[in-house]
Amino acid sequence: MTAKYGYFEDRIKKVFEQRRFQQLRCIVPHELKLTGTFDFTSYDFLGLTTHDFVKKQSIKAVLKWGAGSTASRRINGHIEFQQTLESKIAKEMGFEEALFFSSTLQAHMAILPVLITKQTHVFIDRFASPFFYSTLSQFTQKITRYEHNNIHDLERHLHKHADVPSHQKIVITESLFTATGDYAPLRGLIDVTTRQNTLLYVDDSNTMGVKGQSGLGHCALRRGIDCVVGSFGKAAGCFGAFVTLPTVLKDYITSSTPSLLSIPPLPPAVLGGIDASLTLIPNMNHERTTIDELADYTRSSLGKIGLEYRKSCSHIIPITFESDETKQKMAEYLEEHSIYLQTSEKKLQDIPALRIFISAWHTREDIDALCSALAEGMEALSISKPTLATAYTT
Repeated sequence: MTAKYGYFEDRIKKVFEQRRFQQLRCIVPHELKLTGTFDFTSYDFLGLTTHDFVKKQSIKAVLKWGAGSTASRRINGHIEFQQTLESKIAKEMGFEEALFFSSTLQAHMAILPVLITKQTHVFIDRFASPFFYSTLSQFTQKITRYEHNNIHDLERHLHKHADVPSHQKIVITESLFTATGDYAPLRGLIDVTTRQNTLLYVDDSNTMGVKGQSGLGHCALRRGIDCVVGSFGKAAGCFGAFVTLPTVLKDYITSSTPSLLSIPPLPPAVLGGIDASLTLIPNMNHERTTIDELADYTRSSLGKIGLEYRKSCSHIIPITFESDETKQKMAEYLEEHSIYLQTSEKKLQDIPALRIFISAWHTREDIDALCSALAEGMEALSISKPTLATAYTT
């Protein structure tokens, strides 16, 4: 141990002892994976990352527009291609405007601090990503976490603040919760926020490409939502994110925060891939049906080995455990057998979880291999069925 790095080495050692160290690993496109390797962590739900048309359009965009974006939008503007695509996604989503970002994280960090001040009352689903709560607490202390998907509880809280100006109230939710695998009741949320004159902000990144009108997400063509954040880095198979919103909010955000325009435009190669994906996604009903059928098959198969999932009704399926140690042991056992599940720190009602992400390129044989390994792992690790927290209540 060196004196210079001693503190850091001690911290890393503790992380190892707590079994929380996560080694970075190279990914391999699903088409190139070795036989016997099963990846249930990928967000490439439609397999568009390796689609020939997407790759060719990316190359064409580079040949026409160049390799880089060169500068910020404030200094150097943006190429016409990006403006055309922003207008396209806004129109297809049923909004007036759209802004592109490098990631959903960047989109949230650009938009939310403008909409939220110390006087803003934020109402957020208690199962929304922990990122929202930790981030929003930097801007306001007036945060209410309403019961998961409980419209009546949300309306009760909103009614208490009926005298607060509408621009100082905002409801934040995910359309599909990573933590639980279930969907938000968007129709009810739209109804209650409309009645209570409250802004509605939805992270729709988990359903873009997989659900909704023309496969553009749960929020596509739904009137009454003020801001929708979507991802091009998941089912669209590319990179980047977008925010769709009314013109008045776009103008307010860009004029209130000029630094927002310092964010570089997306590079042409990425824009070419996005353009190709937006062309393909509306016609990929077969792939979306395949995902739904495989997700149903997965839940049925897990039920046969004693695991029941009463809330997950999507392509995201959590397996919950009583302790982090048990969860980590199972994850390590599966990885030893070349099976990978998501092992994020997000918890389901404070219950440690592994998550299965189902894609159109999975097969029933893949699901069978996963369930066999889970059953064998439970036996090898002496994890009895009653110790698995297979359901939850709100």
